[in-house]
Amino acid sequence: MFRIPSFLVEDKNLPKVLTALAGLALNLEAPQPVTNAVVKNGKVVAETEGGSIREQLESKISSLPKDTVLTSANFKQLIVSLGGAETSYNHFIAYLKEAKLIKMRSRGTYVRTGG
Repeated sequence: MFRIPSFLVEDKNLPKVLTALAGLALNLEAPQPVTNAVVKNGKVVAETEGGSIREQLESKISSLPKDTVLTSANFKQLIVSLGGAETSYNHFIAYLKEAKLIKMRSRGTYVRTGG
């Protein structure tokens, strides 16, 4: 027996997939719609209004006053509100540090810089 982790199916192909799996798959969960999903370059990505998550995050951080203190928890909430995965916050922190928009104050605490 094999387990196939969740996969994505385009709307138009869902009936074909469900018909093909009928009687073959055990414990098949009901399909759930995925909002803002678009296939680009063979990958499924979230389509957001106002640019990519990175661009939106950069604009939100830039609008904060200088010397604003942010924690990792703040970044997690902000990234989820922009449509990103909570687990990807570290990637965005690294990008913001590289862009000189924030700098690390202590472990898990960052300060908005002038960049």
